[in-house]
Amino acid sequence: MGNVQYRMLYFFHGNVAAVIAHGITKTTTEVPPREIERAIRRKKQFEQNPEQHIQEIEL
Repeated sequence: MGNVQYRMLYFFHGNVAAVIAHGITKTTTEVPPREIERAIRRKKQFEQNPEQHIQEIEL
């Protein structure tokens, strides 16, 4: 088994949460622009309707 590294692209939703917008397998030192664009699109979708994407968990 090899050593696999992952990169998570995330943003903050106020002071409430960090939201993971996209995850990729790290193959280079730079994130490809299309992966950044994908994360930005997902952030915009989230911001349009956050309630659609939030799941509350009872403890």
